[in-house]
Amino acid sequence: MKKLLLLIGSWAMILAGTVAFTSCGDDDEENNNAKKGEAAELFESCKGLEGAKIVGDDVIYQTEHLNSTITVFHFFNDKVEGIKRYVDYLLETNVKTWEASISDGYFNYKTEGQYVIFGEDIEVQFQNISKQELCDKLNTENGYAFFCGMDLAQ
Repeated sequence: MKKLLLLIGSWAMILAGTVAFTSCGDDDEENNNAKKGEAAELFESCKGLEGAKIVGDDVIYQTEHLNSTITVFHFFNDKVEGIKRYVDYLLETNVKTWEASISDGYFNYKTEGQYVIFGEDIEVQFQNISKQELCDKLNTENGYAFFCGMDLAQ
């Protein structure tokens, strides 16, 4: 009887150990599959980008002058339909100063973790320009001046 009890007890311990380890098996997958926000995905996909590139209906622009900012020009029928700016405000030296500098031209301001996303008015230099022309102008030596509208005064 003692042998039977000992055998049943040892099988019960093995079964309990198997169930305990099996129930913890998928905990890590949930953390690895956590959904990233659109800004985080954009910054990840644009690592090392300096200048402009065409991606589908968008022209994506990042420059060394604004390494914490990515600007996306969305096109419809080869005309700029909307502009969104994505700012990684953890890279900004002074978030309060940056927030105070936001102009009236920005709208739909929202945060997504460490990122700020906002729409922007379509300035005159971006009107009536094709994707390829915009990309080419932004990738010139004076691309940043064009981006900021500084070459319009000349």
